[in-house]
Amino acid sequence: MRLLRGESLDALSRETGRPAAVLSAWRDEFLEGGVAALKRRTDDPKAVRPWSGSSGGPSGWSAIS
Repeated sequence: MRLLRGESLDALSRETGRPAAVLSAWRDEFLEGGVAALKRRTDDPKAVRPWSGSSGGPSGWSAIS
């Protein structure tokens, strides 16, 4: 998560003792998993919509119609 917040890959690698390539791969896998989960959800016509309209969702998110 720290990489997603903009923290330096090199600094995080030094701090954790993990190679930058490993941290980068973990970040990429995490992001790919999130994209895949969103695709599954939007492809399912029976997917439960947690909110509707512009006032029901989390701040800054668009509602799913």
